[in-house]
Amino acid sequence: MASAAKVRSRKLAANKDRLNQLLAELEELCLESADVREIKQQISLTEKIYHESDALQGELVLDLDANLRANDVE
Repeated sequence: MASAAKVRSRKLAANKDRLNQLLAELEELCLESADVREIKQQISLTEKIYHESDALQGELVLDLDANLRANDVE
C-alpha cells in the first residue's frame, strides 16, 4: 500500500509541475495575440490535469489515512 502512495505522490508532483508549466504558457498566450482556439485548448488541458491531480490527491489522502490506521492497529 505504501508503494501505491509513493506512485500517486510522484504522479501528483509531476502533475503540479505540468500545471505550473501550462499556467506559464497560458499567461504567455494571453499576452500575445494568440488564437482563441489555442487558448481554449490550453485551458482544456489545464482543467483535465487539474481534475486528475485532484483525484490523485484524494486517493493519496485515503492511502495515508489507511496507513495511519494500520499502524495504530499494530
